[in-house]
Amino acid sequence: MKINALQLCLSLVFATACTAFAPAERTILGNERLDYYLPYLDGKKVAIVANHTSVVGFEADSKHLVDTLLERGVDVQKVFAPEHGFRGDADAGATIKSSVDERTGLPIVSLYGNNKKPTAQQLTDIDVVLYDLQDVGVRFYTYISTLHYVMEACAESKIPLVVLDRPNPNGHYVDGPVLDDDCRSFVGMHRIPVVYGMTAGELATMINAEGWLDGGLRCDLKVVEMLRYDRASTHSDLAAADGTLHIAPSPNLRTINAVRHYPSLCLLEGSTVSVGRGTDTPFEVAGSPDIVADFTFTPQPSHGAAKPLHNGVPCHGIDLRQTAAPDSFSLRHVIDFYRQIGDEKFWKSSRMFDLLAGTKKVREQLRQGLDEAAIRRSWQPALDEFKRLRQRYLLYGQQPLATRHADHKIDWQQAMHTPWVDSIWNSLTTEQRIAQLVWVTVNNTRNEAEREKVRRQVAELGLGGVLILQGTPAGARQTTDLIRSTAAVPPLFAADAENGMAMKFADVVPFPKNRDLGSVADTALLAQMGRLVAQQLKACGIDVNFAPVVDVNTNPRNPIIGVRAFGDEPKNVARCAIPLIRGMQQMRVAAVAKHFPGHGNTGTDSHTSLPIVNDSREAIDSLHLLPFRLCAEAGVAGIMSAHIAAPALDKSRTASTISKPIMQDILRDSLRFAGLAVSDAINMAGLQIAANGRNAEALAIESGCDVVEFSLKPAEAIAAIANSLKLGKLTLADLETKVRRVLALKEWCGLAKPRREFGHPEIFINTIEAEILAEKLKAW
Repeated sequence: MKINALQLCLSLVFATACTAFAPAERTILGNERLDYYLPYLDGKKVAIVANHTSVVGFEADSKHLVDTLLERGVDVQKVFAPEHGFRGDADAGATIKSSVDERTGLPIVSLYGNNKKPTAQQLTDIDVVLYDLQDVGVRFYTYISTLHYVMEACAESKIPLVVLDRPNPNGHYVDGPVLDDDCRSFVGMHRIPVVYGMTAGELATMINAEGWLDGGLRCDLKVVEMLRYDRASTHSDLAAADGTLHIAPSPNLRTINAVRHYPSLCLLEGSTVSVGRGTDTPFEVAGSPDIVADFTFTPQPSHGAAKPLHNGVPCHGIDLRQTAAPDSFSLRHVIDFYRQIGDEKFWKSSRMFDLLAGTKKVREQLRQGLDEAAIRRSWQPALDEFKRLRQRYLLYGQQPLATRHADHKIDWQQAMHTPWVDSIWNSLTTEQRIAQLVWVTVNNTRNEAEREKVRRQVAELGLGGVLILQGTPAGARQTTDLIRSTAAVPPLFAADAENGMAMKFADVVPFPKNRDLGSVADTALLAQMGRLVAQQLKACGIDVNFAPVVDVNTNPRNPIIGVRAFGDEPKNVARCAIPLIRGMQQMRVAAVAKHFPGHGNTGTDSHTSLPIVNDSREAIDSLHLLPFRLCAEAGVAGIMSAHIAAPALDKSRTASTISKPIMQDILRDSLRFAGLAVSDAINMAGLQIAANGRNAEALAIESGCDVVEFSLKPAEAIAAIANSLKLGKLTLADLETKVRRVLALKEWCGLAKPRREFGHPEIFINTIEAEILAEKLKAW
């Protein structure tokens, strides 16, 4: 499938129409957002996990997703059907056979019965799998077990899975016993409570990130989120005015009231008590021939209940048709029936009861005669632990990870003199003020001892920032949370994400390298990339990106810049860099343009030696300084120095990082840059050669840098800078300006406010939007 302009317009019209005909407050399903995910399916062979609920919209006459996608030219190859079948008319537990859909001619592959997991052969030649099933948010409802196996199969076959998210009608609370390992089955595969309060997309993210797939596999998971979803709502979208569901998720859940009572009544399926299968109101009535009660019903064979329990036998019990279910998982009815019937006659399958409860303890506690309050207390600790874990994976009802701001620029004069900046400056000792200018590194691929060492350095010395070198997004998040937890003044975290986090971190969608981005004519795409890179970083607790590289790569033998540069034409370099800067800084991630005054015309690597740039002052001005000048005018938050010598700019031939003529006269006075001046890594040989045994951190601060990063001996650096202050090489006014810049940036990035518990990085890193953008950028 190739999407042309007309097809895209039709997709947009269709998606708009879905929204336009709905009330303003109506939830927009994931599958309705065709304009968002349809481009991702371009040219791919698609399989869909679907049943009768997989319609685009809520109403019974809504068009099925399979038909919708076929009409729009999507290459749908097959459908995988869960319990109850593709058309949703099979009894619970009934064997589902593979077949062919009469309407479309597509093969229907059963995922219920002997084949619960797609085989490698069934996924041959499939490029992407979509999952779109209306769940009810209860652990033993088997659609989420199907989801688990599909994720596992996709992970094994290295095929992306896209979950088109839907409401959870029981998503407004979390309750019930958490599954014990000895009760794992197809009606309970995960260590979650009976009612887990998550959508399918949220739960899939948890399964993936927590390593619950076989062997710790990770699925390439994308979630198409709903719009305007409120988990606390009554979910009136799902039902008519009388409570009848527009589309029943399974034959015996027909009303919203039944769906609400289902979690608490379903445990009775392991007993001799009928839950109303074979009546017009299953899961709204319950009874047994073995008790006496005013309310009576008689099960009869019916749609979805060919052989109901107590077929043709009057059952006496409870009528819940007009009774609202509590916002909790309740054992009240189970306990009442158990006590009336007695242990000997109550059990139909004690093993099934245990599997549904997720634990053997509830059955044992019933036999002990414990009341509901006592039983609830026994599962509460595990439930509380799950609730804390769940919080990390919620996509809805949370404060957004980052809000896009109209203005990406910092008013430094104003930002450096806010009440928060004043209060922090006044609260710090001289050494603590200096420490704000000294940043260290942490490598997440190493052991916990390194994290702890850096945490202690930040806490004890009051260091201002940390550069995270490598690892995974989840590891980065753990590191930022840990180090910030004991810091008196929250540190800034930085990363080298020049073309996104994939440059340094594993398991992240890669954007093209700068050399390829240099040919992208649509700067709106570059701005979008900047926003998505910022989202990746924010999800990991990182607020500073040491990017973009704005070196003009005029030397084809340059060993260190090369593909990291946008090219060899200064105006084009700036044209590409500025929208990236704006995009990042609109999301309150500080961009740091590098390497000043330009590392593009070097034949040596400053990591191993001190490069000499012999260009004339005119060449440097017109070529290498131009992108920095334009980025400074555009409001870039920071500029990083290069460890190069440029005799035309400083006759002493020292490294730029410790050159006042370069860092002060040119950067501050000529370019009028008011933002944060950051050194390149202090440990690099180019700088150490130029420092010639002197303390490089102190020299850099004396010469005009505000921040020295990659300090290996931060305590010594603080002492050396303090000595510079004592000797008059650094004035107190200069120190105050530098520290206030750092503090101002912290407040601008949001660190002055209590940091919210954002969702797991998995939610924000490899989105469909990022994948589509990466493909668009590659196409240039």
